[in-house]
Amino acid sequence: MIRFLTAPVLGLAAAASLSCAAPVLAQPSDTVPSVLVKYGDLNLGSPADAKVLLKRIEVAANTACGGAPDIRLLSQWASFEACRRSAVARAVVAVDSPMLTAIAHGGSAASFAAR
Repeated sequence: MIRFLTAPVLGLAAAASLSCAAPVLAQPSDTVPSVLVKYGDLNLGSPADAKVLLKRIEVAANTACGGAPDIRLLSQWASFEACRRSAVARAVVAVDSPMLTAIAHGGSAASFAAR
């Protein structure tokens, strides 16, 4: 569940049902971990600032999903990656910035700006 708390703050949450990692699983089922991502200081029309926000979202997703497990624990790693990818994708959609969306999908900011 992702929700806007205020205009310059994004609440990034990981779905506990994704079985992201042990710390997340230890929490009650009605609690969904969330991390606030502030971006009021950024101009989301700027490719550089959109990249900064994407990095903030990725860091928050890692935290919300319980942190990366040991790479040797493949099932936990797969669950963590699924949680992280889902959280990042939902946060990008929630921000609703065409520049952020283009960068998050691997598109070049220059090619987006040329449209």
